[in-house]
Amino acid sequence: MFAKRYILWLYLAGTLACGHGLRAQSTGAQPDKPIPPDSIGGASDNAANNPDEIFPIDQPKLTPDTRPLAGAQALTLGTVNKSYNFILPSFSVVAQGGYSSYSPSSTSGSNTTFGGFAAGRLALNHVSTYSSILLDYLAAGSFSQDSSLGNSVIQSLSIAYTFQRGRWTTMLGDQLSYTPASPFGFGGLGGLDSLGIGLGNGVGYDPGFLPNYVPNQTLFLDGASRLSNSVIAQDDYALTHRSSLTFVGSYGVLKFFNAGFEDGNSVSFQAGYNYALSRKDSIAVAYQFGRFAFFNAPTKIMTHAAIFSYSRRVTGRMSFQVGGGPQAQVFDEPGTNNQTAMNWTLQSGLSYEIGRTALSASYSHSQTGGSGLFIGAETDTITGSANRRLNRSWAGSMSVGYARNQTLKQTTPTGYSANPETWFAAVQVSRQFFRYGSVSLSYGFSHESSLLGFCTLPSCTASTSSQFISVSYTWGLRPLVL
Repeated sequence: MFAKRYILWLYLAGTLACGHGLRAQSTGAQPDKPIPPDSIGGASDNAANNPDEIFPIDQPKLTPDTRPLAGAQALTLGTVNKSYNFILPSFSVVAQGGYSSYSPSSTSGSNTTFGGFAAGRLALNHVSTYSSILLDYLAAGSFSQDSSLGNSVIQSLSIAYTFQRGRWTTMLGDQLSYTPASPFGFGGLGGLDSLGIGLGNGVGYDPGFLPNYVPNQTLFLDGASRLSNSVIAQDDYALTHRSSLTFVGSYGVLKFFNAGFEDGNSVSFQAGYNYALSRKDSIAVAYQFGRFAFFNAPTKIMTHAAIFSYSRRVTGRMSFQVGGGPQAQVFDEPGTNNQTAMNWTLQSGLSYEIGRTALSASYSHSQTGGSGLFIGAETDTITGSANRRLNRSWAGSMSVGYARNQTLKQTTPTGYSANPETWFAAVQVSRQFFRYGSVSLSYGFSHESSLLGFCTLPSCTASTSSQFISVSYTWGLRPLVL
């Protein structure tokens, strides 16, 4: 594990050195037409003098999204202009009352419980002519009357540093989380974005790493503390003003602090070619390699895929991308011959804004590490959200998610298979007070099918359904304009 981290960081150091070296050589190797950096746009500098303008009440002016289609980040509606550079601290408290159809701490098989969260969050958006930094950090504590859940610490960090030198654009990123349950529909709130004000809450656009570069956690497994971390490096080389080559490497690890789970790591590499058909439409073709290894099992799973992608981007209005293709799976287990199977992979995402309404949806089908229970899995994930600002004071939102993890016959005992399903839904109404605070009322529902035979926690022996009503207050300090 340490050797792999050492090799990865050597690669990161190499990309930095390469970027700075190419800066000195860039005068003799320019593209046919300069590639515009993310920060170029027509927004005024009024925001620099009035920090209220960058608070997520009014949509900031955007410049066209330039993320490569064959890259590691999801495409966006656009990039926040450099006039909106800021640091935004925020805080939130949440009080919850909930009911679960099963609780290991209850002799009756059901449980009504009370709890809550206290969180602090820091969002950073800094874009200059040739570089940008996006950072979203959350520190929180959760409290529960349920002795099986208890009190827990929550940490989440997502960061992407992008810089441009001549034809090269390099991105270095990291996504880390320490949570007592899956971030997928977390805590009956619909996800971690409900705590504090992060870049994904309308202030800016977060690093947005694609799911296949982050360890999968689509099984709830409440009460199982885990550490997830993924380090990502990406280089994009502009061939012309229409085309580029993209190279992505990543290393991810998922570590549980409870017995009975499958800790593992993953390595991935992708090389792709991007071509812009027009200002709005682009296509890409890529080769993708993945490797999954497990700390408590000798089996290793390798994947090879050919990915064909298409995207359409309308700045400030719509962003759509879809990519997929055939995938070969190779199962390597000591003492046996390698087994090969054919499958397919697909990643898609849609963001759409019209007036005061914002919609988003995504679907993915991919080989994953198994969310800590399986030696690999075929995972289907669907997510969606809708946000509507009713007026200057009132807003409503809804988020839903569904996931299905299918065990692999090559790594599962003969005659046994499982395909547990999880899904959640959360609805929220909020009212803004003054300019930096809001009170919210939300309802969340989640369900997870039985994990009997794979999970050693008592709560995994039956299917569970949970309902939560939450009251929260969130306030942000005055944005610090950079």
